[in-house]
This record gives sequence, structure tokens and C-alpha cells, in this order.
Amino acid sequence: MYCNNCGKKLPDTAKFCTHCGQKVKPLVNSNVCSQCGTVNKEGINFCIKCGQKLNSNNISNRVMDFKPVFELPNDLYNMEASLILNSGVILVDGNQVEAILTFTNLSDKAINAMKVKINQLDPFNQELGSVEYDYLDLRNQSFGNNKPIEMKLNTRSMSIEILQIVYTDLTMVEFNTTEWKKLPTKLMLTELISEHALEQYNKEFVNKAKYKPLAYLNLKQCTCGTVYLDNLESCPQCGINFNRLVERLDEEQLEKDYEADLLEKAYQQACNQLSNASIISQYEQCISLFEQLSDYKDSLEQIEYCKNQINEQKEKIKEQKKAKKIKLVIVTLVAVVMILAGFGFMQYKKHLNKMGSQMYVGTWKSEDQMYVYVLNDDFTGTYTHNKSLNIMWEYKNGNILIKNEEGTIVLRVLKIIDDNTAETTNNTWYKVDQEENV
Repeated sequence: MYCNNCGKKLPDTAKFCTHCGQKVKPLVNSNVCSQCGTVNKEGINFCIKCGQKLNSNNISNRVMDFKPVFELPNDLYNMEASLILNSGVILVDGNQVEAILTFTNLSDKAINAMKVKINQLDPFNQELGSVEYDYLDLRNQSFGNNKPIEMKLNTRSMSIEILQIVYTDLTMVEFNTTEWKKLPTKLMLTELISEHALEQYNKEFVNKAKYKPLAYLNLKQCTCGTVYLDNLESCPQCGINFNRLVERLDEEQLEKDYEADLLEKAYQQACNQLSNASIISQYEQCISLFEQLSDYKDSLEQIEYCKNQINEQKEKIKEQKKAKKIKLVIVTLVAVVMILAGFGFMQYKKHLNKMGSQMYVGTWKSEDQMYVYVLNDDFTGTYTHNKSLNIMWEYKNGNILIKNEEGTIVLRVLKIIDDNTAETTNNTWYKVDQEENV
């Protein structure tokens, strides 16, 4: 079985690729794009991601039919050509033998065409001659996995030489080297540093940290897994500075920074809560948060501030309760005074009315010879003008009210001027010493 991400051979039971970490997906009834590696459903003629035409020469489909009999070590690097031979495999199916090679160009110039020589060896390591093959019209940095090369039937191993490369700027370079060096194995950070240190490392590098950054020959390997020439300061894939990656990969310091970030986060949370606090319970919660921070920054001062706010709140509540009690006492006293004053006024008024009624008992005569006999027994009397009427009378607010016998209708109102004189609307009345009969 082969990885559908990087093309490396894997055990048939593997669930994850040991080279790139990609989850393994079965290749049955699917086509893997030779340009971008996307797995497409069976029956699709063009890649759904990049539009590359899919065909039966695709390595993923051919691996299903051919049996691999030889594999070169993965990730061999030719320093002179700045080229990685990612994989090389010889496949056998009956009377047909093919070789499939995959390359990655690390040069800052894109490759247009490349000529390679494959030296064929039989099972006994005897030379069978060589095959030259031209990779033409190359468009991508990685290429070759959809180009099967026919070999002699008894070929069971091989070696690879780069003969010529034509770049897109039309420059052509010839090579005489056959030296390939194995790239260092990519080391997963999960196996090298603690979980907290990795979390902090990823926080600083936008969650792209996966592998240990390495420098080898004239190459750099980024934490994202990309290999590039050391003349570049930053990874062309993710843009992370290589020296910064190496500098920050210090587990002890990362652990300290992780703890410091936790403290700062907790401190900011406590400060935000304090900025919105206004009642005792909220200040108490803030004290609890700052106490967890011990002496971090000004946590102790913030605790004292919260305590002072709580004391001020309690004093304010006491003052409010005290003022409320005083107000209640004042309101009660005012009510009592008003009740007593009202009662006293009514008694005083009754007294004045009684005094007034006694003062004005007697006979009153008007200028038009009308008489009112005001008696003092139950405030009754007689009103005469051609005839006599029984009346009731009342002294009220300086007036003598003459009412009918039932006391329901006011007949006359005598406004008292002095002890012996009173007025109505049209007449003046005088108090006389003795009764006179009309």
C-alpha cells in the first residue's frame, strides 16, 4: 500500500503515513491526481481540484495492478542539481517491467525538461545497460509520478543519474554526478517536546509547527515539512523564518512562556471583571481571581483595592439604613404632630364657636323690622317677619347661620361686625336689649 499524499510505501495495515503523517485513504475505485495528489472518484477524467487530466498511467492506479519488486530509499538529494528524488520503484506485471520516479525541484528556477539515465541491474546485480528518459513540458515543482518508464524484463534494481536540465528561462545545465544523499528523517515535534511546549510553539507559529526544523547540507527543513535551499531566510510554503524556528525550539523556555501566557490571560480576565464590578459580590469574585495569581504584577494591590471598595459599599449600606430609620422616625413624628394639631384645632374651633354662640345669644333686629330670637338651648330660636318660624342657628367663622328647623337650609347669614352689629347682603342688624313684638 502507498500513501495517497506523498506516494511512500506503507504496510498494508497502516492507518497513518509514517513519512508525512497523513491519514491513509484506500485507493480502490479512485484516481490520484499526478499534479496535486487529490484523490478523485472513479470515472472522473479531470482532477476536481487542479483540472489535471487523469489517465490510466497514474501511479496510484498502476500500483493496484503492478507488483513492486524494488524501491530506492526515499528522499534522496542531489546537491549539484538541487533536486530531490522522492521515490523510485520498479513494478512488475507479467511480461512488463516499469520504473516510476518522483522528483521535487528545489532550485529557484522552474524546470521545463529533464533528461535522466536509469542504470538497470538484474537480480544478481549484473548490469543490463541503461535507459534514458526525457521528462518534458514540466509545469510543477514536483513531477514524475505519472510517467512510467519501460525497463528490461529481468531488471530488479536500478540507480539514477541526472544528465541534463532545461529551465524555463531556456538555460540548460549538464550534470556528471551520480551522488545522492539521504535526507534526514523528519522528526515529529510531538515526540520531542511536551504538549504544553508544543502548544506554545504552535501559538507563535500559527499552528503550523509539525516537525523539528533541520539544516542539512545546503538545505533547510521547515517545521511545516517543506524542504528548501538555505539561501532563503523563510520557508517558501508557510513564510516562517527558519532561524526564529530554531531559536524558539527550547522546551524549557517554551514551558515557562506557556505558564506566563496562562498567568497573563488569567490576569487580563480578572482585570476585565474588575472594570465591570459595582457590587460587593462582584468585588469578592475579583478578589478570588487575583488571589489565584499570587503576587503576579499588581494582583496584591488589586486585592486591596477590591477590599476597600467592599468596605466602602458596606459603610454606604449602613448609612443608607440609618438614614432610612431617621426618615421613618421623622415621618412618624410629623404624622403624630399633625394628628394632635388637627385634634387641638378642632377643639379650639369648637371652643370659639361655643364662646361665640354664647356671646351672640339674644334678639337681633334688622333695619326692615325683621327679628331673630337667638336662644342658647340647643342652638334654636325663632325668626319672625309677618310670621314666626322655628329655626336652628350656628355660629361659624364669625357668622351666624340661620337655618330651617331641620338644619338643612341656610335662610340667612349674619356677618358679625362687632358684638352688637351684623350685616346681611341688604340689611344691617342690631342686637337689642329686649324683645319687641312685630
